[in-house]
Amino acid sequence: MFTANSMNCLLEAIGLALPGNGTILAESEERTELYRRTARQIMRLLEANLTPRQIVTPQAIDNAFALDMADGRLDNTVLHTLALATRAAIDYPLPRLNDVAARVPYICEVSPASAVHVEDVDRAGGVSAILKEISRKPGILDLGQKTVTLKTLGENIADARIRDPEVIRPLEKTPTARGRAGDPLRERGAGGAVVKSGAVDPAMFVFSGPARVFDSEEAAGAAILRGEVKAGDVVVVRYEGPKGGRGCGRCWPRPPTSPAEGWATRWPS
Repeated sequence: MFTANSMNCLLEAIGLALPGNGTILAESEERTELYRRTARQIMRLLEANLTPRQIVTPQAIDNAFALDMADGRLDNTVLHTLALATRAAIDYPLPRLNDVAARVPYICEVSPASAVHVEDVDRAGGVSAILKEISRKPGILDLGQKTVTLKTLGENIADARIRDPEVIRPLEKTPTARGRAGDPLRERGAGGAVVKSGAVDPAMFVFSGPARVFDSEEAAGAAILRGEVKAGDVVVVRYEGPKGGRGCGRCWPRPPTSPAEGWATRWPS
Protein backbone atom coordinates (compact mmCIF):
# COMPACT_ATOMS: atom_id res chain seq x y z
CA MET A 1 0.00 0.00 0.00
CA PHE A 2 2.28 2.72 -1.30
CA THR A 3 1.43 6.40 -1.68
CA ALA A 4 -0.15 6.19 -5.14
CA ASN A 5 -2.46 3.29 -4.19
CA SER A 6 -3.28 4.96 -0.89
CA MET A 7 -4.25 8.29 -2.43
CA ASN A 8 -6.26 6.51 -5.15
CA CYS A 9 -8.27 4.88 -2.38
CA LEU A 10 -8.65 8.07 -0.34
CA LEU A 11 -9.99 9.91 -3.39
CA GLU A 12 -12.90 7.46 -3.44
CA ALA A 13 -13.71 8.36 0.16
CA ILE A 14 -13.34 12.09 -0.47
CA GLY A 15 -15.64 11.78 -3.48
CA LEU A 16 -13.23 12.86 -6.22
CA ALA A 17 -12.94 9.43 -7.88
CA LEU A 18 -15.36 6.80 -9.09
CA PRO A 19 -15.89 3.69 -6.96
CA GLY A 20 -13.25 1.09 -7.71
CA ASN A 21 -10.58 3.65 -8.56
CA GLY A 22 -8.45 2.71 -5.57
CA THR A 23 -8.13 -1.04 -6.00
CA ILE A 24 -8.93 -2.11 -9.58
CA LEU A 25 -5.74 -3.57 -11.05
CA ALA A 26 -3.79 -1.33 -13.42
CA GLU A 27 -3.48 -3.83 -16.27
CA SER A 28 -7.01 -5.15 -16.51
CA GLU A 29 -10.09 -4.70 -18.62
CA GLU A 30 -11.86 -3.39 -15.50
CA ARG A 31 -9.36 -0.51 -15.27
CA THR A 32 -9.73 0.23 -18.99
CA GLU A 33 -13.49 0.38 -18.55
CA LEU A 34 -13.00 2.68 -15.56
CA TYR A 35 -11.08 5.06 -17.86
CA ARG A 36 -14.04 5.10 -20.23
CA ARG A 37 -16.58 5.66 -17.45
CA THR A 38 -14.43 8.42 -15.99
CA ALA A 39 -14.30 10.27 -19.31
CA ARG A 40 -18.06 10.04 -19.69
CA GLN A 41 -18.60 11.16 -16.10
CA ILE A 42 -16.42 14.24 -16.58
CA MET A 43 -18.87 15.43 -19.25
CA ARG A 44 -21.80 14.89 -16.87
CA LEU A 45 -19.99 16.84 -14.14
CA LEU A 46 -19.47 19.74 -16.54
CA GLU A 47 -23.18 19.74 -17.33
CA ALA A 48 -24.05 19.63 -13.62
CA ASN A 49 -21.45 22.32 -12.82
CA LEU A 50 -20.18 20.24 -9.90
CA THR A 51 -16.69 21.40 -9.03
CA PRO A 52 -13.97 19.94 -6.78
CA ARG A 53 -14.45 22.73 -4.22
CA GLN A 54 -18.06 21.63 -3.79
CA ILE A 55 -16.88 18.07 -3.09
CA VAL A 56 -13.80 18.69 -0.95
CA THR A 57 -15.20 19.77 2.41
CA PRO A 58 -13.94 19.25 5.97
CA GLN A 59 -16.40 16.37 6.32
CA ALA A 60 -15.17 14.76 3.08
CA ILE A 61 -11.61 14.93 4.43
CA ASP A 62 -12.87 13.34 7.66
CA ASN A 63 -14.23 10.51 5.51
CA ALA A 64 -10.89 10.10 3.76
CA PHE A 65 -8.95 9.94 7.01
CA ALA A 66 -11.50 7.47 8.40
CA LEU A 67 -10.64 5.15 5.50
CA ASP A 68 -6.96 5.89 6.16
CA MET A 69 -7.30 4.68 9.74
CA ALA A 70 -9.48 1.69 8.85
CA ASP A 71 -6.72 0.04 6.86
CA GLY A 72 -3.59 1.59 8.36
CA ARG A 73 -2.13 3.37 5.36
CA LEU A 74 0.93 5.57 5.07
CA ASP A 75 1.76 8.67 7.05
CA ASN A 76 2.32 10.15 3.57
CA THR A 77 -1.45 10.24 3.08
CA VAL A 78 -1.63 12.80 5.88
CA LEU A 79 0.83 15.08 4.10
CA HIS A 80 -0.95 14.84 0.75
CA THR A 81 -4.49 15.12 2.11
CA LEU A 82 -3.63 18.13 4.23
CA ALA A 83 -2.05 19.67 1.12
CA LEU A 84 -5.36 19.07 -0.68
CA ALA A 85 -7.19 20.75 2.19
CA THR A 86 -4.88 23.74 1.94
CA ARG A 87 -5.57 24.04 -1.80
CA ALA A 88 -9.29 23.97 -1.04
CA ALA A 89 -8.81 26.74 1.58
CA ILE A 90 -9.89 24.37 4.37
CA ASP A 91 -8.35 24.70 7.80
CA TYR A 92 -7.85 21.13 8.99
CA PRO A 93 -5.90 21.10 12.28
CA LEU A 94 -4.04 18.00 13.42
CA PRO A 95 -6.21 17.48 16.54
CA ARG A 96 -9.18 16.92 14.20
CA LEU A 97 -7.27 14.06 12.58
CA ASN A 98 -6.61 12.61 16.01
CA ASP A 99 -10.33 12.76 16.77
CA VAL A 100 -11.03 10.73 13.63
CA ALA A 101 -8.36 8.18 14.60
CA ALA A 102 -9.96 7.72 18.00
CA ARG A 103 -13.29 6.71 16.44
CA VAL A 104 -12.24 4.36 13.65
CA PRO A 105 -11.67 0.59 13.96
CA TYR A 106 -8.71 -1.00 12.16
CA ILE A 107 -10.48 -3.58 9.99
CA CYS A 108 -8.16 -4.21 7.05
CA GLU A 109 -4.41 -4.78 7.40
CA VAL A 110 -2.66 -4.27 4.06
CA SER A 111 0.96 -4.97 3.09
CA PRO A 112 3.48 -4.19 4.50
CA ALA A 113 1.47 -4.70 7.72
CA SER A 114 0.33 -8.13 6.49
CA ALA A 115 0.39 -10.47 3.50
CA VAL A 116 -2.77 -8.81 2.13
CA HIS A 117 -2.24 -6.79 -1.07
CA VAL A 118 -4.36 -4.30 -2.98
CA GLU A 119 -5.66 -6.96 -5.37
CA ASP A 120 -6.90 -8.90 -2.33
CA VAL A 121 -8.73 -5.83 -1.05
CA ASP A 122 -10.34 -5.41 -4.47
CA ARG A 123 -11.45 -9.04 -4.47
CA ALA A 124 -12.84 -8.63 -0.94
CA GLY A 125 -15.05 -5.69 -1.88
CA GLY A 126 -12.67 -2.77 -2.28
CA VAL A 127 -12.85 0.65 -0.70
CA SER A 128 -16.65 0.66 -0.83
CA ALA A 129 -16.83 -2.45 1.35
CA ILE A 130 -14.44 -0.94 3.91
CA LEU A 131 -16.45 2.28 4.02
CA LYS A 132 -19.75 0.41 4.25
CA GLU A 133 -18.47 -1.65 7.18
CA ILE A 134 -17.11 1.26 9.23
CA SER A 135 -20.29 3.25 8.48
CA ARG A 136 -22.12 0.73 10.67
CA LYS A 137 -20.49 2.44 13.64
CA PRO A 138 -22.28 5.77 14.26
CA GLY A 139 -20.34 8.98 13.94
CA ILE A 140 -17.55 7.78 11.66
CA LEU A 141 -18.65 8.78 8.15
CA ASP A 142 -20.71 11.64 6.75
CA LEU A 143 -22.64 9.68 4.14
CA GLY A 144 -24.35 12.77 2.75
CA GLN A 145 -21.22 14.17 1.12
CA LYS A 146 -21.32 14.90 -2.63
CA THR A 147 -19.22 12.80 -5.01
CA VAL A 148 -18.28 12.75 -8.69
CA THR A 149 -20.94 10.09 -9.31
CA LEU A 150 -23.52 12.87 -8.73
CA LYS A 151 -24.72 10.72 -5.84
CA THR A 152 -23.81 10.89 -2.17
CA LEU A 153 -21.13 8.75 -0.60
CA GLY A 154 -23.84 6.79 1.16
CA GLU A 155 -25.59 6.04 -2.14
CA ASN A 156 -22.27 4.98 -3.69
CA ILE A 157 -21.61 2.33 -1.04
CA ALA A 158 -25.20 1.25 -0.37
CA ASP A 159 -24.85 -2.11 -2.14
CA ALA A 160 -21.25 -2.83 -1.09
CA ARG A 161 -20.50 -5.91 0.97
CA ILE A 162 -17.52 -7.78 2.35
CA ARG A 163 -16.73 -10.75 0.11
CA ASP A 164 -13.78 -12.04 2.14
CA PRO A 165 -13.95 -11.48 5.91
CA GLU A 166 -10.34 -12.61 6.27
CA VAL A 167 -9.23 -9.55 4.27
CA ILE A 168 -11.80 -6.98 5.41
CA ARG A 169 -12.82 -7.89 8.94
CA PRO A 170 -16.37 -7.28 10.15
CA LEU A 171 -16.57 -4.86 13.08
CA GLU A 172 -17.39 -7.73 15.40
CA LYS A 173 -14.05 -9.41 14.59
CA THR A 174 -11.88 -6.32 14.79
CA PRO A 175 -9.20 -6.68 17.49
CA THR A 176 -8.90 -2.97 18.19
CA ALA A 177 -11.48 -0.23 18.40
CA ARG A 178 -9.02 2.52 17.50
CA GLY A 179 -7.55 3.53 14.15
CA ARG A 180 -3.85 2.88 13.84
CA ALA A 181 -2.40 5.12 11.13
CA GLY A 182 -2.49 8.41 12.97
CA ASP A 183 -2.60 7.45 16.64
CA PRO A 184 -1.07 8.80 18.75
CA LEU A 185 -0.64 12.26 17.30
CA ARG A 186 0.70 15.19 19.23
CA GLU A 187 1.40 18.71 18.10
CA ARG A 188 5.07 19.61 18.24
CA GLY A 189 5.89 23.25 17.58
CA ALA A 190 4.12 25.01 14.74
CA GLY A 191 3.79 22.09 12.34
CA GLY A 192 2.98 19.12 14.54
CA ALA A 193 3.88 15.48 13.95
CA VAL A 194 2.21 12.24 12.92
CA VAL A 195 3.08 8.72 14.03
CA LYS A 196 1.95 5.70 12.04
CA SER A 197 1.35 3.72 15.19
CA GLY A 198 0.33 0.57 13.34
CA ALA A 199 3.97 0.24 12.25
CA VAL A 200 5.59 1.30 15.55
CA ASP A 201 6.21 -0.72 18.68
CA PRO A 202 4.16 0.94 21.48
CA ALA A 203 7.33 1.02 23.58
CA MET A 204 8.67 3.64 21.16
CA PHE A 205 5.86 6.15 21.70
CA VAL A 206 7.92 7.65 24.52
CA PHE A 207 11.61 7.31 23.72
CA SER A 208 14.88 9.09 24.25
CA GLY A 209 18.34 8.55 22.85
CA PRO A 210 21.26 10.23 21.07
CA ALA A 211 20.11 12.31 18.09
CA ARG A 212 21.85 11.75 14.76
CA VAL A 213 20.88 14.71 12.57
CA PHE A 214 21.21 14.73 8.78
CA ASP A 215 20.34 17.36 6.19
CA SER A 216 18.97 14.95 3.56
CA GLU A 217 17.66 11.40 3.15
CA GLU A 218 20.73 10.55 1.07
CA ALA A 219 23.11 11.62 3.83
CA ALA A 220 21.18 9.60 6.40
CA GLY A 221 21.17 6.52 4.18
CA ALA A 222 24.89 6.75 3.53
CA ALA A 223 25.66 7.03 7.26
CA ILE A 224 23.48 4.01 8.01
CA LEU A 225 25.24 1.95 5.34
CA ARG A 226 28.60 2.97 6.78
CA GLY A 227 27.50 1.63 10.16
CA GLU A 228 27.65 5.05 11.82
CA VAL A 229 24.08 4.84 13.17
CA LYS A 230 23.87 2.56 16.18
CA ALA A 231 20.98 0.83 17.91
CA GLY A 232 19.31 3.31 20.22
CA ASP A 233 20.11 6.36 18.08
CA VAL A 234 17.30 8.72 17.04
CA VAL A 235 17.67 9.58 13.34
CA VAL A 236 16.49 13.07 12.42
CA VAL A 237 16.35 14.02 8.73
CA ARG A 238 15.95 17.74 8.02
CA TYR A 239 14.89 19.55 4.83
CA GLU A 240 12.63 16.74 3.59
CA GLY A 241 9.11 18.11 3.49
CA PRO A 242 6.29 19.47 1.33
CA LYS A 243 8.73 21.58 -0.70
CA GLY A 244 11.00 18.72 -1.70
CA GLY A 245 12.17 15.21 -1.01
CA ARG A 246 10.96 11.72 -1.73
CA GLY A 247 7.33 11.09 -1.01
CA CYS A 248 6.67 14.81 -0.81
CA GLY A 249 5.96 15.60 -4.44
CA ARG A 250 9.50 16.08 -5.76
CA CYS A 251 12.75 14.13 -5.83
CA TRP A 252 15.69 16.49 -6.15
CA PRO A 253 18.92 15.25 -7.79
CA ARG A 254 21.10 16.39 -4.90
CA PRO A 255 20.73 17.31 -1.21
CA PRO A 256 21.18 20.89 0.01
CA THR A 257 24.79 22.00 0.04
CA SER A 258 24.26 23.56 3.48
CA PRO A 259 21.60 23.76 6.18
CA ALA A 260 21.01 27.39 5.22
CA GLU A 261 20.16 26.42 1.65
CA GLY A 262 17.56 23.77 2.42
CA TRP A 263 15.02 22.47 -0.04
CA ALA A 264 12.78 25.51 0.09
CA THR A 265 15.27 27.78 -1.67
CA ARG A 266 15.21 25.49 -4.71
CA TRP A 267 11.44 25.23 -5.01
CA PRO A 268 9.62 27.62 -7.36
CA SER A 269 7.08 29.81 -5.59
